Formats: sequence, C-alpha cells, structure tokens
Amino acid sequence: MAICSLFLAGLLISFIYGDATIKETETLGYNLKDSSSSNSRCSVCRHGRDGLNGRDGMNGRDGVNGIDGCDGMPGKQGVQGPPGKDGLQGSTGKDGKDLLASQWKDCVWNQINDNKDKGLVRECSFKKKYATTYLRISVSSNGRVYGCSGCCKRWFVTIDNKECAPAPIDFSHYRADAKTDDDVGQFLLKGNCRIPKTGSVKIGFHIGNCHGIGDADGYTGYKQVTRIMIEEIAPPQA
Repeated sequence: MAICSLFLAGLLISFIYGDATIKETETLGYNLKDSSSSNSRCSVCRHGRDGLNGRDGMNGRDGVNGIDGCDGMPGKQGVQGPPGKDGLQGSTGKDGKDLLASQWKDCVWNQINDNKDKGLVRECSFKKKYATTYLRISVSSNGRVYGCSGCCKRWFVTIDNKECAPAPIDFSHYRADAKTDDDVGQFLLKGNCRIPKTGSVKIGFHIGNCHGIGDADGYTGYKQVTRIMIEEIAPPQA
C-alpha cells in the first residue's frame, strides 16, 4: 500500500509541475512505469557493499634483456693505499763474466839527455791482469842524428826484450846530410800488441840502427820529458 501511495503522489506532482519533477524523482531512485500496465510496480534500488579482494594472479613471464647502457664517466682517482709488504727474497744469481776495468800506467822521465847510439834508453814494468788482452803502448820523446851523411837512427819498443810481431812499434829518422846540422826531432811511437800472459811485463824503449844502414851518432830526450804510456785493452773485433 505504501508503494502505491507513492506512485499516486508522483502522478499528482507530475500533473502540477510537469516532467521536471518526474526526472528528479527518477534521480532519487524511483522507477515509474506506465500506470495502464497491469504488471506495473515501483521498486527502490540501493548500492551494494564492495566485494572481497580477489586472489593474487600468477607471476608473469620474464621479459627480454634490454640493450646495454653507455659507459659511465671515469671516476676520480682514489687515495693511495699503504705500502705493501716486502716480497720474498729471490734466489742467488749466477756469477757474471769479468768486466775489463781500465788499467794503465805512465812512466815519465824529465830531460834524460841520453847520448847512446845503441841499446836500452828507458824501461817501464806493467802488471797485466788478463791473458786475452792487448797492451796499448805509447812512447813520446825526441832524438837526433848527427855528424854523418845518408845516415839513420831507429827508436823502437820491446815487450820482455822482444819486438811486437807481426808489426813492430818503431820510428826511423833518416838524414841525407847531418855533418853540421844538429837538428832534434820530436816523435811519438804508438801501437797495440797482443801479450798472451798475465803478471809482470817489461816495456823497453830502445835506440839502434836502421835496417841496411850503418852506425851513426844518436841522441835521445834532449831537454824535454820522455814518457812511456801503457794501457791494457780488450781484444779487437773479429
């Protein structure tokens, strides 16, 4: 009965105010149907409660790997770390080959003024360290030939009283006419000689006659220094 009363009230209001009232009534939730229908009725609707949350779904498939990103900017230099511990001591190395140290000797005489025509002028001893090395010998002095024509004197070096072979270390001074001309000439004897021994070696500085020419008046070391320089050197290249 209450529903029918509401329906009749709606018709009366619709008649008085027109369609606007009917629309407002529909908005409030009343369902008005044609009154001529025998099955017409009115019902009031209201919102239901929220349902319960559903169950969690299944995990999806793994996605495809993405593209590699760009290299980042270089980082700042880090702080220097503390010194590391000392490493283990290495094994003892093999003995190395002997290196040739420079060995030399200089024998010097001032103004020897030696007037002999033949023989040993001066001698210098040297202690040789290696059997395979050579000796480099230099002799500087002066000399003259006097009182003759076509005459010659020879100054030369000996090692243990023998000249160096195959080539001697020597100097020859020839004069075409030296009867009245008493000229003194400066000279330097220099050469390398193989001496296959160790220990003491005697280096001699001599004067004598030239090959194939007779005796003449000779003189050595007039008013100057006479020097014998000896140096032990490595063998030459092959």
